[in-house]
Amino acid sequence: MKTPSNDLFLLIKSLTKSERRYFRQFAARHIIGEQNQYLSLFEAIDAQKEYDESALKLSIEGTSYAKYLAVAKQYLQEQILESLHLFHQYKDPEEKIKKQLHLSKVLIQKKLLEQAERLLKKTRRLMEKQAAWECGAELIATERKLKRSQKALNTKNVETSYQTLTVLLEKQAIHNQYWFLSQQIMAAHLENIKVNQAEKKVLLDQVARQLLAMGLPTDAVVKIDYYKALATYHFMNGDVAEAAKYNQQLLNLFDNSPDLVEAEREQYIAVFNNYLIDNHILGNYELLEAGVARLRKLPEQTLFKSIPNLNIKVLELTYSLQLNARIAQKEFESALELLPDLEREMELHQKSIALNYLLSFHYLRAYIYFMNGSYGQTLDCIESLKSPLFKDMMRALQLATDRLLLLTHYELGNYLLLENLLQSTRRAHRQLKVKSALEDCLFKYLKKLSVVTNAKESTGLRQKLKVALLELKASEPNAWEYFDFEYWLDNSVKV
Repeated sequence: MKTPSNDLFLLIKSLTKSERRYFRQFAARHIIGEQNQYLSLFEAIDAQKEYDESALKLSIEGTSYAKYLAVAKQYLQEQILESLHLFHQYKDPEEKIKKQLHLSKVLIQKKLLEQAERLLKKTRRLMEKQAAWECGAELIATERKLKRSQKALNTKNVETSYQTLTVLLEKQAIHNQYWFLSQQIMAAHLENIKVNQAEKKVLLDQVARQLLAMGLPTDAVVKIDYYKALATYHFMNGDVAEAAKYNQQLLNLFDNSPDLVEAEREQYIAVFNNYLIDNHILGNYELLEAGVARLRKLPEQTLFKSIPNLNIKVLELTYSLQLNARIAQKEFESALELLPDLEREMELHQKSIALNYLLSFHYLRAYIYFMNGSYGQTLDCIESLKSPLFKDMMRALQLATDRLLLLTHYELGNYLLLENLLQSTRRAHRQLKVKSALEDCLFKYLKKLSVVTNAKESTGLRQKLKVALLELKASEPNAWEYFDFEYWLDNSVKV
């Protein structure tokens, strides 16, 4: 049996409060005669936390559309989309341009050519102001349609029209070139192309040089692609300082143009996050903390309230940045102060937080508790990571969690349990075909440390472990990204 579609459910759940209110008003005006029935279907679906068609059928028994639910759902979806079109068209400059172009065609059909010409001139100015060159082809086609309908043609106005359209096409071509070059860099980044691969590095270097040779675009929208591409290119090359410079210029562009922020709100948030990541890598932690504070205020601002789940996105970005920044500075006590608020947010939004962030938060909590000597809470966090929900977590995090579990039981003095865990972990990692000299070294010394009773011998073994792990740091940097073995061995009170 075909699984019932949940498309309508997902669409309804994506609506903001303002969009829901507008749809109810729209339905009252446009769905004449049966608006209450379709609104009742809307409300019945909106009331569900997860889509359940069987339960939905029970809730609408007795309605005129209960016997043809699939048709009713399709009709309701079309009406919601129509209301969204009307709701957003006044806010989107491109939609306003498209509307004016359509009205220009209507005026041409009605032979109201002077009105059409005035409206087209107004539309062209709006398009140039917004750099909405994607609408250029339709504008050109409409202007040519107007010229064909005008009987009072002469050589002069034909020449003027030709020159105007030529300038428009040239602007489109330049915009297209900027887009083509910038998107080549962005595509390489998304495909995880490593710029240290000689052939691909040459190609990307060439694209970046072409983009720089074209110079800074004049249109603000095109500048977004330009700055973003160059920031990404330098980040891929490991030149984070240069990447931060371009991201800063892009943020300045946004900050000096509220209209641009409104048109590209999600882009603005993404650039802001990239800029903060740059500063984290560069160690500019004061800038990072100030940026985090700004990010946390965005969901309160009217301009950003319509972005779905923005509070969740901000939660994910800000806590991830702050925790990692404080860990990088070895400020484990300061990081610990963030955990109560984070844990409260995780409890409230567990089903909404993206899986990769949820996993990261559980591990970061476990790590911070460990470095603060709170081993019981460390084990609680590790237990969360062992949940069946997270069975497919990425390999590096899985291995880091296994190592942290062993170290926690070592610190707790659970030596008999540790011996069994060492054996079971080795077997599990063999099955996963894990080959790690660092893990072999760690397991070897933990086994020795678990049977040592002499404090002096224990201290000596820990020093040897530190030297051995430091020798392996360069060859297995991933493990050190998850756990600072040197800091642990230097600061742990265990002897």
